[in-house]
Amino acid sequence: SFEPQFIVKRAEELLKPPKTVSLQVDEHGILYATGSAPRQWIVETRKIARFIPGVTQLQDNNLVILELSQLKLYKTQIEQEMLFFLEGTTELLPGEEKKLKNLVPKVQNLLYAAKYLGKNVRIKIIGHANTTGTQQQNIILSNNRAKKILSYLNFQGINTTDFSVNGVGSSQPLRSQVKQEDKQVNRRVSFQVYLTD
Repeated sequence: SFEPQFIVKRAEELLKPPKTVSLQVDEHGILYATGSAPRQWIVETRKIARFIPGVTQLQDNNLVILELSQLKLYKTQIEQEMLFFLEGTTELLPGEEKKLKNLVPKVQNLLYAAKYLGKNVRIKIIGHANTTGTQQQNIILSNNRAKKILSYLNFQGINTTDFSVNGVGSSQPLRSQVKQEDKQVNRRVSFQVYLTD
């Protein structure tokens, strides 16, 4: 049958798309592939798609190539993230929750791409504090900030087995701690991503 739902089923059986790709067929038999996939899968799909009964053409403009360069991009995006906290607490500054929510798909994309490309990922969540309080208090506080972010990622369904937390207190300031706004940027959590084969 040339009903779109049957054509899609046929296409899925023949093309075996990765979980990151969705296939749809319109009433004209155009097969739409959207999402992200390895270059090799895209090349093979372009060859095979026109031989699938009911498919008149393949439309893959919205398909992103998933390669090592993509993995490095996700790594960079995560390492550029910083989450800022209220003075002396593990509470995020107003507005930081949105950044934290946006971090989740970046981490998921990184982990999926790494798994697909046969890479291992370790993510270190680093808690920081400003110079207010003793260094011992700041180590504990910064460690608790990192733990809070780890806990949130875990709660979002991310497998955090290969994640670690590290509280460095005020030993790695972003800026000198003279002005109040300088102290504010030092109350943060940052990330380091390690990729290995």
